[in-house]
Amino acid sequence: RPASEFGWLIDNGIRPGEALRYRTIVDGLPAWTAEANKAIRFARRQDAEMFCAEDEDAWRIAEHQWD
Repeated sequence: RPASEFGWLIDNGIRPGEALRYRTIVDGLPAWTAEANKAIRFARRQDAEMFCAEDEDAWRIAEHQWD
């Protein structure tokens, strides 16, 4: 069995009444997706932080695990 993979994702936070969404890129522009496998994956938190600094709609950076 392969080892788990970890990375940092940008999401819209957990807010009442809203589904969790992840930041992705569609046609060269930031967009939201419900699928973690389509999200932008950052190996280092500091890279996700730099992306968020330029994205006013990014709410949260969270570590994610893929099995």
